[in-house]
Amino acid sequence: MAVSSMLGYEYDSVYGYSGGFVGRNTGDIENSYCTGLVASDYSAGGFAGLNTGYVKYCYSGGTVSGGEGVTGGFAAAIQDAGLIDLIITDDFVLGAAAGSGGVTVYPIGGIQKSFWDVDSSGIGESGDGSLGAIGKSSVEMVNIGTFLDAGWDFVDETENGYEQVWDIEDGTPFLAEIGNMGVQGLSYRFVLDKMTVKAGRSRGDNGDSISLKGSLFKIPAELFEGQVNFSIYAGSNMTVVHNQTIYLGTNEKQLYRVKNGASQYSFDLTTDTFQYIGKGLNLTGLEAPVTVVIETGTGCTASATGYDRGVLGSGGGVDVINGKKSMPVELMSGVEDVLTVDKVKFKAGKKAGTDSLSVQGQIVVADVSADIAAEDIVITYGDYSVTLEAENIVRQGEKKVFKYKSPKGSSGEKVSATIDLEKCKYSISVRKADIGEQGSEASFGIKFSEYEESIMLQ
Repeated sequence: MAVSSMLGYEYDSVYGYSGGFVGRNTGDIENSYCTGLVASDYSAGGFAGLNTGYVKYCYSGGTVSGGEGVTGGFAAAIQDAGLIDLIITDDFVLGAAAGSGGVTVYPIGGIQKSFWDVDSSGIGESGDGSLGAIGKSSVEMVNIGTFLDAGWDFVDETENGYEQVWDIEDGTPFLAEIGNMGVQGLSYRFVLDKMTVKAGRSRGDNGDSISLKGSLFKIPAELFEGQVNFSIYAGSNMTVVHNQTIYLGTNEKQLYRVKNGASQYSFDLTTDTFQYIGKGLNLTGLEAPVTVVIETGTGCTASATGYDRGVLGSGGGVDVINGKKSMPVELMSGVEDVLTVDKVKFKAGKKAGTDSLSVQGQIVVADVSADIAAEDIVITYGDYSVTLEAENIVRQGEKKVFKYKSPKGSSGEKVSATIDLEKCKYSISVRKADIGEQGSEASFGIKFSEYEESIMLQ
């Protein structure tokens, strides 16, 4: 029986697919495992990026992060090349997946007797089926009955076979021939129960804050008696937005509390809960999904991913960020262009030239150095548009706040507008105009310089 492994932070990209063990598999892989972070600008799988072969008796325990393509906890995609009997069987996934599939996203082939941890991945609920794989809770994933009932061949049992492929320690299966070295730390994981993210009043200051609450799972006290590295990653590309190393001493009560600058940490191993509060931070670039990674000085890593409504993966990631509200778009200032509409009011006049329109919302620009007073601004609402002439746009001192008002005595519609790039807000008012009813599927847009964004109104 051949055994292979990958440990640590692995990155392998073949044909646009990345995997912790292999980028693209076209043959047979058995008795193999991988742990660590897998990151890709395109598609990523915890074990294999693209699988067109046979995979059996394998597991993946690392955090997975994809980009523009697809992301799966075990494989981003599996495809039948017509050359071999494609199958993924007797496999499991424990790590967090900052993407859309618990095991895989696009299958053309078979997945049998395979499982993923819905709690640590943040994808799906216990009992969910994903293209042949079954989602299980962290508690179920450390119950040998989960695997025995599926027919897995374990040491010291013969009902499921005589190969004695699997053994188990602390509830986590491992390949019997290589021992537990591949699962050390895999059973140490946690679940994000709640995340609150707030943006500061303006983007020029370190005024952002984030608070996390979670449930620890099977993490022994001795792992916290020393150095712990705490990291927050943004989006599917796993961009680091916060990283801090803290030091915990021996605590007989198994309650560890540390204050490091504006950050506060609490690990309560008596109740198996975790809390983090960070204030006075610069969280620019933070977007969902948000992955939190805890690394101890002993080399053990636990990770969990939180999702936000409106940007959930197709795998059904659980929304734990900001309750019914979305992530603050202000955090994307200097990163990408964003436009939202919070309030819109249109009123048709009784005669021509008496319609009115008011719109308020949030505006974020990737180029924060842009002087939008240097050229015209075009506002669109359905098939109606109005131009704010550059010569009438006034910057408010050194602040990135720009105001416009139709010149006195000018004919036609009367327009006033404020675009505040520091607070990432705008308001536009149009009176005495021929706007017309635009219907339920009208769009609203703003264009200036390199910025051109529009949004459908509902």
